[in-house]
Amino acid sequence: MAISDAPLYLKPSVQMEPLFNSWYAWGMLISPATSAMITANLHVRVLESYLQFPDLHRRAVADQAMKGGMFMDYAGALAPVQALLDRTREGLAGQLVFAVAVKQLNDLMAAKTDGQSLAGLYDSVPEPLKGYVELVYDLHSRPGFRFVEGMLYDSAHYDESLQSVRFSDIASDARPFVLSSPRFANSHDVDLAIPFRSALIERLTALRTTPASRPEIARWLQDAGANADAQQRFLDLMTHVPPQLDALRHYDGDGVRVRYFGHATVLVQHAGVSILIDPAISTASEIGVDRFSYYDLPDVIDYVLLTHNHQDHVMLETLLQLRHKIGCIVVPRSASGPLQDPSLRLMLRTIGFRNVIELDEFESLAAGGGEILGLPFFGEHADLDIRSKLAYGIRCAGRWLVFLADSNALEPRCYAHMRRRIRDVDVLFIGLECDGAPLSWLYGPLFTKPIPRAVDQSRRLNSSHCDSALQIIDRLCPASVYVYAMGLEPWLGYISSISYADDSRPIVESNQLLDRCRARQLPAERLYAKKEFVLSAVVRDEI
Repeated sequence: MAISDAPLYLKPSVQMEPLFNSWYAWGMLISPATSAMITANLHVRVLESYLQFPDLHRRAVADQAMKGGMFMDYAGALAPVQALLDRTREGLAGQLVFAVAVKQLNDLMAAKTDGQSLAGLYDSVPEPLKGYVELVYDLHSRPGFRFVEGMLYDSAHYDESLQSVRFSDIASDARPFVLSSPRFANSHDVDLAIPFRSALIERLTALRTTPASRPEIARWLQDAGANADAQQRFLDLMTHVPPQLDALRHYDGDGVRVRYFGHATVLVQHAGVSILIDPAISTASEIGVDRFSYYDLPDVIDYVLLTHNHQDHVMLETLLQLRHKIGCIVVPRSASGPLQDPSLRLMLRTIGFRNVIELDEFESLAAGGGEILGLPFFGEHADLDIRSKLAYGIRCAGRWLVFLADSNALEPRCYAHMRRRIRDVDVLFIGLECDGAPLSWLYGPLFTKPIPRAVDQSRRLNSSHCDSALQIIDRLCPASVYVYAMGLEPWLGYISSISYADDSRPIVESNQLLDRCRARQLPAERLYAKKEFVLSAVVRDEI
């Protein structure tokens, strides 16, 4: 075989980042309305601030106490920052005008206090929004509006030319915090100006396990517009060495195998069916913390379950790399139109996922010989009216596994009602990130007026603490409890910004929960990086 025809694989250390206008892409940067607001009210402001006060930003990112703040983690020349700002003001002028129009419409609706018909206001809707919004009252005669989101995707307000992907070889888990820092390329990166729906992404990411020849890969890249230099840099990311696939990645047993991949990512396998929750998969690493990686996943993932549209749970970086493996994605049903609650189904279908199913609370979906049950998810959204959030129950082999993500027991009786549907909970997964960022940290760019500090600090993106988690445990009566690692894994700092000490409240609270569970003879563990266990099959009468 000629060297040029020898099969090539992506190196295990290669990462792929999805980008939106040179910023790390996450769910809110896909939906046209939210991406416009974030561009105008976060990206532009951060760039302007950095150009005015670069030393302030550099000092802030060096201060551990300021980690996760809206400061650029960048130490290079100012010229690329100015160029990105200029390009944003010119190339995304329509999005910036859209954001101004949203503020104008909010002001218009706030002035409508008489409770009478809204029909006469449509002529006053700002031009960029005309035909894309419906004006409405709630039952308390408070005026508002909703977007016709599907129509926005089918308009100039959705510009997929802003999307691209970057391949690079990484030597460690350390990456800058991406919500506040644009991703400037270095000389070794390979940027491909292709939309997220491009089939090329599937071809290239499949190279982790399915090889192709050098001429074939070069042809794919050339067809995507990559020049000879970019083609060569991509080929430098390849190896002739086949990957070390986990021989046990498939599971056909009668029981239930559970694999924890870090953060909130759990793989449930039974009788050849694989269900993956909130995938955030690490690249393979021979240094640092032992972990599962892409090579430990089965060749086919029958179901992916997404709990909520936060950047550490709907990880486009992982989802796009798994698209060629995924049979079906299950997402929570959105409220259809509110700015703060964009549709996950619309977003995922638009970027190339063909089979996306919305599930509502207490709706179930048959999965192999078992079922996937949507469960209420209270908390972690700063009291905003967001419907696209869902916990899940998975029943297989007679077992019930419940995944509560970042739920908080704001109303403990909800879990008593849940118990009537799920009588025997074998395994409960729950997060205890009980501090949580303030409302403005994630949702601030969607507001058109300043958020009072007292409101911002009161309404937080927090999940359970020890006592509230025990409220859930007391009502669901699980046979075992697992606390998520809450972003402790070193490869997640770029997206969560979390860094805990022994006296950090989430660590203290989760330690207390584990102690109190063990005092009841209830098995409990805080997860970290990697875990595997198998539950034997049982026979139970189901409701």
